Amino acid sequence: PAGAGNVYAEPAAVNFQSNDRYPQMVFAFLDTSTRDGLGGRFAVPKNYAGSPKIVVDWSTTATAGNAVWDFDYTAVGGDAAESYDPSADQQSVTVTDAASATARRRQSCEMSLTASNLAPDDTVQFTLFRDGAGGDTIAATLYLFGLYFEFSDV
Repeated sequence: PAGAGNVYAEPAAVNFQSNDRYPQMVFAFLDTSTRDGLGGRFAVPKNYAGSPKIVVDWSTTATAGNAVWDFDYTAVGGDAAESYDPSADQQSVTVTDAASATARRRQSCEMSLTASNLAPDDTVQFTLFRDGAGGDTIAATLYLFGLYFEFSDV
C-alpha cells in the first residue's frame, strides 16, 4: 500500500460489514483529497489475444457521490532489454463510477487497456489509485474486494 497510510488491508468485518459473517480481507482506500494507491503485478496469460480490461470490484458505506479509479501500468516482456524500473508509466486509464443508493452494494467498473501494450508472458506492474484529487466525491472509505484482468483468448 501507498499513500501515507491511506490505503491498507483489513478484515471486511472491522469497518465495512455490519453482520460480520465473512471475515475476508479487503483493501480500504480512505476518503482524502489526495491520489492514494495500491501497487501490484500480474502475469499476462499465455492464451491472451487482446481486448484487455481491468475490472474494479468495490463497495462503500456511502450512498451518494462518485468514485474515481486510476490504473497506471507498464508491461515488462521477457526480453532482456525491458526494465522492471521504468521512468514513466506505459499507460494510465481512469474510470468514474457512481455509488449505489444503498450502502454496501457491489460496484463493478471497467477500464480498457491498449491491446498492443500487452503480450503473453509479460509481467504487468501497476498502481491502482483512488483519485481523491480528481473529482472523487464519495465522503467515505472505498473498499476494494477484487481487481481483475479480463481479455479475449486464442
